Amino acid sequence: MRKYFIALAALLLVVGAAGQEVNFQKGGISATGTVAGNLTVSGTATITGTTTLNGQVACGDGGDTAAVNSSDWDISATGVCTGFGAITADGALTLDDGSGASPDFAMTDETNESATFSKVDAGFLTVTTVAGDGVQITTGNLKVGNGVPTGAQNGEDFYCEGTAEFDSTVAVEGLLTAKADLTVGDNAAGNKVLAFDEDTADATVTWSGAVLTVAGATTFSNAVTLSSTVSTGGAGTAAAAGNVATENAMGTFHTTLLTMTNVAMSAVDTDGGAGGVAYGNVKLYDFPEGALYIISTVVNLTSILSAGTATAAAWDGDFAIGTAADANGALAGAEVSLLASTATIQAVAQDAINSDAVSTSTEHAVQDGTGTAKDLYLNLIIDDVDFTDGLTETFQVDGTVQITWIAMGDI
Repeated sequence: MRKYFIALAALLLVVGAAGQEVNFQKGGISATGTVAGNLTVSGTATITGTTTLNGQVACGDGGDTAAVNSSDWDISATGVCTGFGAITADGALTLDDGSGASPDFAMTDETNESATFSKVDAGFLTVTTVAGDGVQITTGNLKVGNGVPTGAQNGEDFYCEGTAEFDSTVAVEGLLTAKADLTVGDNAAGNKVLAFDEDTADATVTWSGAVLTVAGATTFSNAVTLSSTVSTGGAGTAAAAGNVATENAMGTFHTTLLTMTNVAMSAVDTDGGAGGVAYGNVKLYDFPEGALYIISTVVNLTSILSAGTATAAAWDGDFAIGTAADANGALAGAEVSLLASTATIQAVAQDAINSDAVSTSTEHAVQDGTGTAKDLYLNLIIDDVDFTDGLTETFQVDGTVQITWIAMGDI
Protein backbone atom coordinates (compact mmCIF):
# COMPACT_ATOMS: atom_id res chain seq x y z
CA MET A 1 0.00 0.00 0.00
CA ARG A 2 2.85 2.36 0.81
CA LYS A 3 4.14 2.31 -2.73
CA TYR A 4 0.76 3.52 -3.98
CA PHE A 5 0.86 6.59 -1.69
CA ILE A 6 4.39 7.38 -2.81
CA ALA A 7 3.39 7.02 -6.41
CA LEU A 8 0.32 9.27 -5.87
CA ALA A 9 2.38 11.96 -4.20
CA ALA A 10 4.93 11.87 -6.99
CA LEU A 11 2.15 12.09 -9.54
CA LEU A 12 0.64 15.13 -7.83
CA LEU A 13 4.02 16.84 -7.67
CA VAL A 14 4.57 16.18 -11.33
CA VAL A 15 1.17 17.60 -12.14
CA GLY A 16 1.97 20.67 -10.02
CA ALA A 17 5.25 21.06 -11.75
CA ALA A 18 3.40 21.14 -15.02
CA GLY A 19 1.54 24.25 -13.79
CA GLN A 20 -1.74 22.58 -12.90
CA GLU A 21 -3.80 23.20 -9.73
CA VAL A 22 -3.08 20.68 -6.99
CA ASN A 23 -5.73 20.07 -4.29
CA PHE A 24 -4.80 18.33 -1.07
CA GLN A 25 -8.10 17.02 0.30
CA LYS A 26 -8.69 15.83 3.80
CA GLY A 27 -7.07 12.45 4.12
CA GLY A 28 -3.55 12.94 5.40
CA ILE A 29 -1.10 13.15 2.52
CA SER A 30 2.49 13.80 3.50
CA ALA A 31 5.00 14.79 0.85
CA THR A 32 8.08 16.89 0.16
CA GLY A 33 8.45 18.90 -2.99
CA THR A 34 7.84 22.13 -4.86
CA VAL A 35 4.44 23.43 -5.95
CA ALA A 36 4.77 25.62 -9.01
CA GLY A 37 1.07 26.36 -9.51
CA ASN A 38 -1.77 27.17 -7.14
CA LEU A 39 -2.09 25.41 -3.80
CA THR A 40 -5.52 25.23 -2.20
CA VAL A 41 -6.00 23.69 1.22
CA SER A 42 -9.69 23.39 2.15
CA GLY A 43 -9.15 22.00 5.60
CA THR A 44 -6.61 22.49 8.33
CA ALA A 45 -3.01 22.51 7.16
CA THR A 46 -0.18 21.80 9.54
CA ILE A 47 3.35 22.41 8.28
CA THR A 48 5.97 21.29 10.78
CA GLY A 49 9.03 22.18 8.77
CA THR A 50 10.35 25.32 7.17
CA THR A 51 8.08 26.84 4.54
CA THR A 52 9.48 29.14 1.89
CA LEU A 53 7.02 31.27 -0.10
CA ASN A 54 8.77 32.92 -3.03
CA GLY A 55 5.81 34.55 -4.77
CA GLN A 56 3.08 36.93 -3.70
CA VAL A 57 1.36 35.83 -0.49
CA ALA A 58 -2.25 36.69 0.42
CA CYS A 59 -3.46 35.57 3.82
CA GLY A 60 -7.23 35.41 4.16
CA ASP A 61 -10.19 36.59 2.11
CA GLY A 62 -11.61 39.11 4.58
CA GLY A 63 -14.02 36.60 6.03
CA ASP A 64 -12.03 35.00 8.85
CA THR A 65 -9.61 36.02 11.61
CA ALA A 66 -5.94 35.13 11.56
CA ALA A 67 -3.30 34.84 14.25
CA VAL A 68 0.45 34.35 14.40
CA ASN A 69 2.00 32.67 17.44
CA SER A 70 5.77 32.42 17.16
CA SER A 71 8.36 31.82 19.81
CA ASP A 72 9.37 35.54 19.74
CA TRP A 73 6.47 37.69 18.54
CA ASP A 74 2.74 37.32 18.13
CA ILE A 75 -0.28 38.79 16.42
CA SER A 76 -3.59 37.92 18.03
CA ALA A 77 -6.84 37.31 16.19
CA THR A 78 -7.96 40.83 17.27
CA GLY A 79 -4.83 42.48 15.85
CA VAL A 80 -2.81 42.94 19.06
CA CYS A 81 0.93 42.78 18.32
CA THR A 82 3.45 41.78 21.00
CA GLY A 83 7.16 41.14 21.03
CA PHE A 84 7.97 43.18 17.93
CA GLY A 85 11.49 44.50 17.46
CA ALA A 86 12.33 47.35 15.09
CA ILE A 87 9.71 48.33 12.53
CA THR A 88 10.87 49.73 9.18
CA ALA A 89 8.22 51.31 6.96
CA ASP A 90 8.77 52.34 3.33
CA GLY A 91 5.65 54.56 3.43
CA ALA A 92 3.53 56.49 5.91
CA LEU A 93 2.64 54.77 9.18
CA THR A 94 -1.01 55.60 9.88
CA LEU A 95 -3.10 54.96 13.00
CA ASP A 96 -6.75 55.37 12.03
CA ASP A 97 -9.77 53.44 13.26
CA GLY A 98 -12.09 55.32 10.94
CA SER A 99 -14.03 57.33 13.52
CA GLY A 100 -13.49 60.01 16.17
CA ALA A 101 -10.05 60.40 17.68
CA SER A 102 -7.06 58.53 16.37
CA PRO A 103 -5.93 55.50 18.40
CA ASP A 104 -3.27 56.46 20.92
CA PHE A 105 0.38 55.56 20.48
CA ALA A 106 1.97 54.69 23.84
CA MET A 107 5.56 53.88 24.83
CA THR A 108 5.97 52.15 28.19
CA ASP A 109 9.26 51.52 30.01
CA GLU A 110 10.30 48.84 32.48
CA THR A 111 8.77 50.73 35.43
CA ASN A 112 5.46 51.07 33.57
CA GLU A 113 5.84 54.80 33.01
CA SER A 114 4.30 55.70 29.69
CA ALA A 115 4.49 58.49 27.15
CA THR A 116 1.24 58.58 25.20
CA PHE A 117 0.69 60.41 21.92
CA SER A 118 -2.96 61.32 21.37
CA LYS A 119 -4.80 63.04 18.53
CA VAL A 120 -8.41 64.02 19.17
CA ASP A 121 -10.78 64.64 16.29
CA ALA A 122 -10.21 68.18 14.88
CA GLY A 123 -7.82 68.95 17.76
CA PHE A 124 -4.16 69.14 18.73
CA LEU A 125 -1.61 66.34 19.05
CA THR A 126 -0.85 65.91 22.75
CA VAL A 127 1.92 64.08 24.59
CA THR A 128 1.10 62.84 28.08
CA THR A 129 3.71 61.56 30.54
CA VAL A 130 3.94 61.17 34.29
CA ALA A 131 4.68 64.39 36.20
CA GLY A 132 8.38 63.65 36.60
CA ASP A 133 8.95 62.89 32.92
CA GLY A 134 8.40 64.94 29.78
CA VAL A 135 9.75 65.66 26.31
CA GLN A 136 13.44 66.42 25.92
CA ILE A 137 15.42 67.37 22.81
CA THR A 138 18.99 66.41 23.66
CA THR A 139 21.01 67.59 20.64
CA GLY A 140 18.56 68.82 17.99
CA ASN A 141 16.42 71.96 17.71
CA LEU A 142 12.75 72.87 18.13
CA LYS A 143 11.22 75.00 15.38
CA VAL A 144 7.61 76.23 15.16
CA GLY A 145 6.53 77.67 11.82
CA ASN A 146 8.27 77.91 8.46
CA GLY A 147 10.08 81.19 9.04
CA VAL A 148 13.84 81.71 8.91
CA PRO A 149 15.61 82.20 12.28
CA THR A 150 17.95 85.18 12.53
CA GLY A 151 20.69 82.99 13.94
CA ALA A 152 21.62 79.48 12.85
CA GLN A 153 19.96 76.69 14.81
CA ASN A 154 22.97 74.53 15.65
CA GLY A 155 21.75 72.40 18.51
CA GLU A 156 19.43 72.85 21.51
CA ASP A 157 17.85 75.97 19.97
CA PHE A 158 14.21 77.07 19.87
CA TYR A 159 12.53 79.17 17.16
CA CYS A 160 8.91 80.30 17.03
CA GLU A 161 7.69 82.18 13.98
CA GLY A 162 4.43 83.36 15.58
CA THR A 163 3.44 84.35 19.10
CA ALA A 164 5.05 82.48 22.01
CA GLU A 165 2.89 82.59 25.14
CA PHE A 166 4.07 81.55 28.60
CA ASP A 167 1.47 81.35 31.36
CA SER A 168 3.96 80.81 34.18
CA THR A 169 7.53 81.65 35.15
CA VAL A 170 10.16 81.94 32.40
CA ALA A 171 13.78 81.59 33.51
CA VAL A 172 16.36 83.07 31.13
CA GLU A 173 19.91 82.11 32.08
CA GLY A 174 21.55 83.81 29.11
CA LEU A 175 21.17 87.17 27.37
CA LEU A 176 17.58 88.20 26.57
CA THR A 177 17.47 90.16 23.30
CA ALA A 178 14.23 91.70 22.04
CA LYS A 179 14.42 92.86 18.40
CA ALA A 180 10.82 94.09 18.44
CA ASP A 181 8.31 95.15 21.11
CA LEU A 182 8.48 93.20 24.38
CA THR A 183 5.06 92.94 25.99
CA VAL A 184 4.54 92.01 29.65
CA GLY A 185 0.91 91.24 30.52
CA ASP A 186 -2.25 90.02 28.82
CA ASN A 187 -4.53 93.08 28.92
CA ALA A 188 -6.25 91.61 31.98
CA ALA A 189 -6.69 93.24 35.37
CA GLY A 190 -3.94 92.92 37.96
CA ASN A 191 -0.33 93.99 38.42
CA LYS A 192 2.32 92.87 35.93
CA VAL A 193 5.75 92.30 37.52
CA LEU A 194 9.15 91.91 35.85
CA ALA A 195 11.63 90.71 38.47
CA PHE A 196 15.44 90.75 38.44
CA ASP A 197 16.96 88.33 40.98
CA GLU A 198 20.63 88.83 41.81
CA ASP A 199 22.59 87.22 44.63
CA THR A 200 23.26 90.50 46.47
CA ALA A 201 20.48 92.86 45.31
CA ASP A 202 17.10 92.34 43.66
CA ALA A 203 14.88 94.68 41.65
CA THR A 204 11.33 94.55 40.35
CA VAL A 205 9.45 96.54 37.73
CA THR A 206 5.68 96.62 38.30
CA TRP A 207 2.99 97.96 35.98
CA SER A 208 -0.28 98.80 37.70
CA GLY A 209 -3.01 101.26 36.78
CA ALA A 210 -0.95 102.98 34.04
CA VAL A 211 1.92 103.50 36.53
CA LEU A 212 5.31 101.80 36.16
CA THR A 213 7.01 101.26 39.52
CA VAL A 214 10.71 100.47 39.82
CA ALA A 215 11.82 98.96 43.13
CA GLY A 216 15.59 99.09 43.46
CA ALA A 217 18.35 101.39 42.25
CA THR A 218 17.96 102.40 38.61
CA THR A 219 20.81 103.60 36.40
CA PHE A 220 20.41 104.94 32.86
CA SER A 221 23.59 105.25 30.82
CA ASN A 222 21.87 107.14 27.98
CA ALA A 223 19.09 109.68 27.66
CA VAL A 224 15.64 108.40 28.64
CA THR A 225 12.44 109.78 27.14
CA LEU A 226 9.32 109.23 29.21
CA SER A 227 6.07 109.36 27.25
CA SER A 228 3.84 108.03 30.03
CA THR A 229 3.89 107.54 33.77
CA VAL A 230 6.95 105.81 35.26
CA SER A 231 6.55 106.24 38.97
CA THR A 232 6.92 104.94 42.49
CA GLY A 233 4.56 107.64 43.81
CA GLY A 234 0.91 108.47 43.08
CA ALA A 235 -0.26 110.97 40.48
CA GLY A 236 -3.31 113.21 40.48
CA THR A 237 -6.42 113.34 38.29
CA ALA A 238 -7.42 115.71 35.51
CA ALA A 239 -10.62 117.73 35.95
CA ALA A 240 -12.86 119.68 33.51
CA ALA A 241 -14.19 118.43 30.19
CA GLY A 242 -11.67 118.84 27.37
CA ASN A 243 -8.70 118.75 29.74
CA VAL A 244 -6.22 115.85 29.60
CA ALA A 245 -3.42 115.14 32.08
CA THR A 246 -0.17 113.51 30.92
CA GLU A 247 2.00 112.29 33.77
CA ASN A 248 5.77 111.78 33.72
CA ALA A 249 7.42 110.78 36.96
CA MET A 250 10.45 109.12 38.45
CA GLY A 251 10.07 108.14 42.04
CA THR A 252 8.22 110.98 43.78
CA PHE A 253 9.36 113.55 41.19
CA HIS A 254 6.42 114.45 38.90
CA THR A 255 5.83 116.53 35.80
CA THR A 256 2.13 116.95 35.02
CA LEU A 257 1.13 118.38 31.65
CA LEU A 258 -2.48 119.58 31.37
CA THR A 259 -3.66 120.02 27.80
CA MET A 260 -6.87 122.04 27.36
CA THR A 261 -9.07 121.94 24.27
CA ASN A 262 -12.19 124.11 24.38
CA VAL A 263 -12.33 124.01 28.17
CA ALA A 264 -15.33 126.05 29.28
CA MET A 265 -14.87 128.77 31.91
CA SER A 266 -17.71 130.94 33.17
CA ALA A 267 -16.97 134.61 34.09
CA VAL A 268 -19.30 137.07 35.82
CA ASP A 269 -19.34 140.73 36.88
CA THR A 270 -21.44 141.09 40.01
CA ASP A 271 -20.38 144.50 41.40
CA GLY A 272 -23.10 146.32 39.45
CA GLY A 273 -20.99 149.39 38.73
CA ALA A 274 -17.65 150.89 37.76
CA GLY A 275 -14.45 149.88 39.50
CA GLY A 276 -15.09 146.14 39.61
CA VAL A 277 -13.91 143.40 37.32
CA ALA A 278 -15.41 140.26 35.86
CA TYR A 279 -13.88 137.04 37.13
CA GLY A 280 -14.04 133.30 36.48
CA ASN A 281 -12.27 130.06 37.26
CA VAL A 282 -12.10 126.40 36.27
CA LYS A 283 -10.59 123.47 38.18
CA LEU A 284 -8.05 121.61 36.06
CA TYR A 285 -6.42 119.08 38.40
CA ASP A 286 -6.77 117.17 41.69
CA PHE A 287 -3.43 116.51 43.36
CA PRO A 288 -3.05 113.34 45.43
CA GLU A 289 -3.42 113.77 49.16
CA GLY A 290 -0.21 114.71 50.92
CA ALA A 291 2.37 117.46 51.15
CA LEU A 292 3.66 118.79 47.82
CA TYR A 293 6.70 120.81 46.88
CA ILE A 294 6.05 122.96 43.81
CA ILE A 295 9.16 123.26 41.63
CA SER A 296 7.73 125.23 38.70
CA THR A 297 4.60 126.14 36.73
CA VAL A 298 4.72 126.96 33.02
CA VAL A 299 1.58 128.19 31.22
CA ASN A 300 0.85 128.71 27.53
CA LEU A 301 -2.75 129.77 26.87
CA THR A 302 -2.99 129.66 23.10
CA SER A 303 -6.57 130.96 23.09
CA ILE A 304 -8.99 132.57 25.58
CA LEU A 305 -12.06 133.15 23.47
CA SER A 306 -15.22 134.91 24.62
CA ALA A 307 -18.31 133.09 23.38
CA GLY A 308 -20.84 135.92 23.94
CA THR A 309 -21.47 139.64 23.73
CA ALA A 310 -20.67 140.74 27.28
CA THR A 311 -16.97 141.00 26.55
CA ALA A 312 -15.37 143.71 24.40
CA ALA A 313 -13.63 142.67 21.18
CA ALA A 314 -10.25 143.96 22.44
CA TRP A 315 -10.62 143.01 26.09
CA ASP A 316 -7.75 142.97 28.59
CA GLY A 317 -7.40 140.90 31.73
CA ASP A 318 -5.16 138.81 33.94
CA PHE A 319 -4.80 135.09 34.71
CA ALA A 320 -3.21 133.08 37.50
CA ILE A 321 -2.85 129.48 38.71
CA GLY A 322 -3.68 128.67 42.32
CA THR A 323 -4.93 126.03 44.72
CA ALA A 324 -8.16 128.00 45.28
CA ALA A 325 -10.80 129.40 42.92
CA ASP A 326 -11.03 133.18 42.52
CA ALA A 327 -14.31 134.26 44.10
CA ASN A 328 -14.10 138.08 44.01
CA GLY A 329 -11.71 139.20 41.27
CA ALA A 330 -8.88 139.98 43.66
CA LEU A 331 -6.38 137.32 42.48
CA ALA A 332 -4.56 137.00 45.78
CA GLY A 333 -3.46 134.39 48.31
CA ALA A 334 -4.16 130.77 47.36
CA GLU A 335 -5.67 132.00 44.05
CA VAL A 336 -2.12 132.79 42.84
CA SER A 337 -0.14 130.23 44.88
CA LEU A 338 1.14 128.30 41.83
CA LEU A 339 1.51 131.15 39.31
CA ALA A 340 1.37 134.88 40.02
CA SER A 341 -1.20 137.13 38.35
CA THR A 342 -0.10 137.76 34.76
CA ALA A 343 -1.60 140.08 32.13
CA THR A 344 -3.23 138.41 29.14
CA ILE A 345 -2.42 139.39 25.59
CA GLN A 346 -4.99 141.98 24.45
CA ALA A 347 -7.77 140.19 22.63
CA VAL A 348 -8.49 140.48 18.95
CA ALA A 349 -12.05 139.66 17.96
CA GLN A 350 -12.63 138.63 21.62
CA ASP A 351 -9.74 136.09 21.51
CA ALA A 352 -6.59 136.56 23.63
CA ILE A 353 -3.97 134.50 21.80
CA ASN A 354 -0.74 133.13 23.27
CA SER A 355 -0.76 134.42 26.83
CA ASP A 356 2.31 132.86 28.47
CA ALA A 357 3.82 132.87 31.97
CA VAL A 358 6.37 131.09 34.17
CA SER A 359 6.29 130.86 37.95
CA THR A 360 8.86 132.53 40.19
CA SER A 361 10.63 131.53 43.39
CA THR A 362 7.69 132.93 45.36
CA GLU A 363 5.47 130.10 44.14
CA HIS A 364 8.17 127.42 44.54
CA ALA A 365 7.12 126.30 47.97
CA VAL A 366 5.44 123.57 50.02
CA GLN A 367 1.69 123.08 49.61
CA ASP A 368 0.22 121.22 52.57
CA GLY A 369 -2.27 118.74 51.15
CA THR A 370 -2.20 116.40 54.15
CA GLY A 371 -5.69 115.59 55.31
CA THR A 372 -7.28 117.39 52.34
CA ALA A 373 -5.73 117.09 48.88
CA LYS A 374 -4.88 120.28 46.98
CA ASP A 375 -6.56 121.31 43.70
CA LEU A 376 -5.28 123.34 40.77
CA TYR A 377 -7.40 126.20 39.35
CA LEU A 378 -7.03 128.46 36.35
CA ASN A 379 -8.30 131.90 37.46
CA LEU A 380 -9.17 134.76 35.11
CA ILE A 381 -10.25 138.41 35.52
CA ILE A 382 -11.45 140.80 32.80
CA ASP A 383 -11.09 144.57 33.14
CA ASP A 384 -14.32 146.28 34.22
CA VAL A 385 -14.38 148.52 31.15
CA ASP A 386 -14.28 145.47 28.87
CA PHE A 387 -17.18 143.56 30.46
CA THR A 388 -20.85 144.41 30.82
CA ASP A 389 -21.88 144.74 34.47
CA GLY A 390 -24.22 142.09 35.85
CA LEU A 391 -23.78 139.65 32.97
CA THR A 392 -22.22 136.20 32.75
CA GLU A 393 -20.03 135.07 29.88
CA THR A 394 -18.55 131.69 28.85
CA PHE A 395 -14.94 131.54 27.64
CA GLN A 396 -13.35 128.69 25.69
CA VAL A 397 -9.75 128.05 26.76
CA ASP A 398 -7.05 126.22 24.79
CA GLY A 399 -3.45 125.68 25.85
CA THR A 400 -1.26 123.91 28.37
CA VAL A 401 -0.31 124.11 32.02
CA GLN A 402 2.82 122.20 32.99
CA ILE A 403 3.59 121.86 36.67
CA THR A 404 6.62 120.11 38.15
CA TRP A 405 6.26 118.94 41.73
CA ILE A 406 7.48 116.49 44.35
CA ALA A 407 5.19 114.23 46.37
CA MET A 408 6.59 114.67 49.88
CA GLY A 409 4.28 112.17 51.57
CA ASP A 410 1.20 112.15 53.74
CA ILE A 411 0.63 112.00 57.49
